[in-house]
Amino acid sequence: MTESATKVMLLRLPISLEQFEKVFRQETHQIGKSLHGRLGAAPASTATDPGAVVDYFQKARKLIDSSLEAQADRYSSFRWLWYLRRLPRFVFEGHLSITYPYDSSLAEALSATSARRSPYKILNGTLVYPIKREPLEIVMRFCVGVIYLSQIHSNIRLASKGVEFEFADDALGKEHATHPQIEAIELYDKRGARGFSVMRLHGSGTIATSEPDDKRAPLGMFVNRLVASVSQPLIIGGSKVKVTVDANFAVQGVSLENLEILNRDPRLEGLTWWPEDAPVLLLTLYLAVFVFEAAPHGLLNVQLNGYLIVPIDSFLAIADRWLAVGRHLVDQVLPGASMPTSGREVVDILSVSRSDWPAHHSPMVRREGDCLCLDLSAATEHFQRALIFSGVGGGAAPNVRGEHFEDRVQQTIDASPWRPPASVRELKGRTLKRLGRSVTDIDALGTAGKQLLLISCKSRVKNLLYDGGDYSEVRNAATYLVDAAEQWIQIKAFFQSNPVGDNYDFSPFTEIIAVVCTPSVFYVPIGIATDFVAEGLLQVSSIDELSEFVMSSSDGK
Repeated sequence: MTESATKVMLLRLPISLEQFEKVFRQETHQIGKSLHGRLGAAPASTATDPGAVVDYFQKARKLIDSSLEAQADRYSSFRWLWYLRRLPRFVFEGHLSITYPYDSSLAEALSATSARRSPYKILNGTLVYPIKREPLEIVMRFCVGVIYLSQIHSNIRLASKGVEFEFADDALGKEHATHPQIEAIELYDKRGARGFSVMRLHGSGTIATSEPDDKRAPLGMFVNRLVASVSQPLIIGGSKVKVTVDANFAVQGVSLENLEILNRDPRLEGLTWWPEDAPVLLLTLYLAVFVFEAAPHGLLNVQLNGYLIVPIDSFLAIADRWLAVGRHLVDQVLPGASMPTSGREVVDILSVSRSDWPAHHSPMVRREGDCLCLDLSAATEHFQRALIFSGVGGGAAPNVRGEHFEDRVQQTIDASPWRPPASVRELKGRTLKRLGRSVTDIDALGTAGKQLLLISCKSRVKNLLYDGGDYSEVRNAATYLVDAAEQWIQIKAFFQSNPVGDNYDFSPFTEIIAVVCTPSVFYVPIGIATDFVAEGLLQVSSIDELSEFVMSSSDGK
């Protein structure tokens, strides 16, 4: 790559913090004024009917959605993505690390609704759009609307947790969270914002991914948005000049072997629990490996912008060449899945924009003239959120998912210093009894010296209703997990008082650590579910939190 081409690739939008703050003040005032007049009366009392304030904010969300989609029609969807991926980070950064990726994804999804085409140039081998005063102002106003909409999303989620709101002249209202609510929400946000090494598919209700190993290469080119830019070295045309790039995206190796094991269970034969676009997303991430090799400035484009740009004819040729192999590999993970049979069909499917609440998925393909943008970040994010495995199909399906989760939790413990000896390990899955009466089943367990770790696995699915702040969904999940914590604490007390039973002997252990484990982080009120049972380990913990605990300490201290 030449130095001049690199300069074009590194180009950021010339927007200063002072400029953006000025537009922010002007636009938020106008949006609030317009919204206040269109929404009508706010709920009189949010304490007696928390569902009413959620409905109020949902109405506000729809109005802002429509306004932003109208603004998006100024430019083509690819032009919008080109601008948005070159924004200064301060535009969407917030107090939480997850604010930047959330607001960025929201803006990109809403911009994708445009059906327009925009003029462009090819400069030093890469596609560029004009950077002038007018488009910069349009982009800034659009971003302010997205931030306003994101605050509405946040308010919906706060209201779903029982937080009261007071409405006066501000259409967004003023939240009045109690101290316990503030503490619980801050804990939930902090836990959710923590980064772990493996991309998770939270909607699967189990552990569907893992670190890649030497047995086989990752199935696709997964690309994740970084919550903070990372400086990485860059080689320009083979020169020895030291140049660094602030990468906004990173390629992550992901193994889907656990997902393959789950779907290989004969009890799931014939059951398609994933959405119809999931196999196409996975197939596209596989094809991206070969597109990457053919795309100009492929590595730099992925690092900076999370996408690849290739001529449409090149993509179609690559897809047609590798489609049969890709279909076979995807079928091993998602057996019986319906998949496209030509590159053209892949493009048509991936070009469809989906803005359903609360997912707001960006299309994986955006086109401008003869150029095709393959958005690997959007494809990865969509695939990550698309696999929702609930009680669909009834029958044995939820039990299969639950058993798979229990096995993966035990597998995690077995790979740590807490790996139990065979005499204890054999108790997994067994119904423990005392005096002929059943006490409980043990889902997973571990040991470290005189400590015994007992795990109750709850294969709870975090679905789109939960993500969207549905009041009943959030409340029911919290109640379920608090009840599970109470029951498991009682089981712990029983074993402490009765260390020897008909088919178990816990007498060698002086301490029992009893934990409820979930596939992902769920909101729970401050209380027994958030009590620490060991250093860094909550009574109700996610699999990532449990994994971090067992891998970091062999004595629980």
